Amino acid sequence: MQHELLRDAVSSEILYKLKPTSRILDVGCGIRPCPVFPCESHICLEPHQEYIDWLETWKPGDRDVEIMQGTAERMSEVEPADTTLLMLDVIEHMEKEKGLEILSLAEKFEQAAIFTPLGFRKQEHPNGVDNWGMNGGFWQTHRSGWTVKDFKNWDIYIWRSIAILAIRSQSLCPTGSGVMH
Repeated sequence: MQHELLRDAVSSEILYKLKPTSRILDVGCGIRPCPVFPCESHICLEPHQEYIDWLETWKPGDRDVEIMQGTAERMSEVEPADTTLLMLDVIEHMEKEKGLEILSLAEKFEQAAIFTPLGFRKQEHPNGVDNWGMNGGFWQTHRSGWTVKDFKNWDIYIWRSIAILAIRSQSLCPTGSGVMH
């Protein structure tokens, strides 16, 4: 999936559901950080050096940018208060057991938004080259599939029967599931 999907269909839903925070933690953003949410500080947590090299050139005018190299487990090093966690097209790249651990870490943040395909969608890069022509194929391979049942105590929205948007906020009680068109 591409972040254009998110910007066109999902970002307005996320913006509607989440309150502004001073910090965004954008986990596994690759070369496409999600700048649609206002914040003072945008932390890009990314494991792949080639993507990090590209991120070093990303300089939005409305926020400070910090780049952390590492896998999603490093999110535990970021103060969860007043932080919005974004994991957009990320969790499906992990083995299911690791993804469930990361999901548990995500629940500690002030608020979180996770966007992932509904169910398992095969995506492989046998030659190691990703869709951006970089050597990130290993990081872009899908290793797990996710369903509504995996997101207990999250607000769930299904987008066009192909993707899940899971939202969780410490200040809001889950309201159930919805369908986004």
